[in-house]
Amino acid sequence: MSNSFSKRQKRTILWLALPILFAWVWAGCVSLVHHFSYTGVAVGEVVHLQQSRTGRVAPVIRYDAQNGNPYKFRSAVYVGQGAYVEGQKLTIRYHPDHPEDASIPGFMQNHAGALVFTILWGFLSLVYYLLIFYSDKRP
Repeated sequence: MSNSFSKRQKRTILWLALPILFAWVWAGCVSLVHHFSYTGVAVGEVVHLQQSRTGRVAPVIRYDAQNGNPYKFRSAVYVGQGAYVEGQKLTIRYHPDHPEDASIPGFMQNHAGALVFTILWGFLSLVYYLLIFYSDKRP
């Protein structure tokens, strides 16, 4: 009995690894673009908590940009109750040329899409790999 992988299994492993590697590289690029383009920093205040049908909330934050104008934005990430409270002060980052384009610095704000993609792709790839691996073991 040999412990080496067949050519088909090696191709499958490569097929699984490359998209996951791509997702990690993509997440890194998104993070760098976000970091270098969102150079404006302001302290904002949570003025409202928008609730989803599932009970999670997204903070609506008011802040003053460097140009002196007030802006509001709603976070794209919904979190559990109690994560934010009205009146809470938060540091936010925004694009200086488009101050209405802002975000709360954090992992989920910047990498949620890549994280979901990586987990989903990894799960589907594992299922595919197991099907290929065990189909080669049949007599």
